[in-house]
Amino acid sequence: MRVPFDVASAVAGHVRLISSGMLALGGATLADAPASALFLSFAFYGFIGWAYESTLCALLNHGFFSNSGFLLGPCCPIYGVGALACWLGLRGIESVPAQFVSAALVCCAIEYVAGWWLERTTRARFWDYSDFPLNIKGRVCLYGVLVFGTGAVLVCHVIQPSVLHALSLAPGWLVVAAAVLIGLVMAIDAVFALASWKRLSSQLETVRSELADRINESLKETSDSMARLARWASDAKRRHGLQMESEHLTGREHA
Repeated sequence: MRVPFDVASAVAGHVRLISSGMLALGGATLADAPASALFLSFAFYGFIGWAYESTLCALLNHGFFSNSGFLLGPCCPIYGVGALACWLGLRGIESVPAQFVSAALVCCAIEYVAGWWLERTTRARFWDYSDFPLNIKGRVCLYGVLVFGTGAVLVCHVIQPSVLHALSLAPGWLVVAAAVLIGLVMAIDAVFALASWKRLSSQLETVRSELADRINESLKETSDSMARLARWASDAKRRHGLQMESEHLTGREHA
């Protein structure tokens, strides 16, 4: 069964996504994924990276959720670039260990270059591995090698084939429309961020700073609420355990 993708019909006509039922894991090719599907994949991995950085990493580093990344929106583009680079260039490697090592090197190279570029562009550091063992100028480290290598193997064998299959089930016009809309929002966010970081406009810098503070406050409130809920659940469980123990002792005394 062939699933059509209508890609910018007024400009380029129709592009068809070739699929025989469910895409086999690791078997999809670039011909199966129009640019719109690949861009949505990029946005998906960027969001996953943002969620990872803003929740788990932020909790470990600061004790609460914090908006991470260069953009204001929920996206860390470096994760999208790394995931797609590994998918497009390394999915054909059959040996998992070789694929792991190759992906780790590719992702670390991307992370190093991105860190260097952001430092030159914004005069700020968005991550620093100086306290981690086996780091290179604080931009990459052994921890990143292990995390990105493992993640890339999962992307090539499980995640990206599943993402492409899910997109193949959606109408082509919806995939293209979603890609265009998300692309426009991300482009505006990127221009906004660059202008602010380069101090091109004091008003823009003030607005961006206020928005960033509000986002961070919202994320911190969320993490605080989750911590209070966890404490309440723990206390409730402890009280329930004490009550059960008391009832058990009372029953034994009556017996």
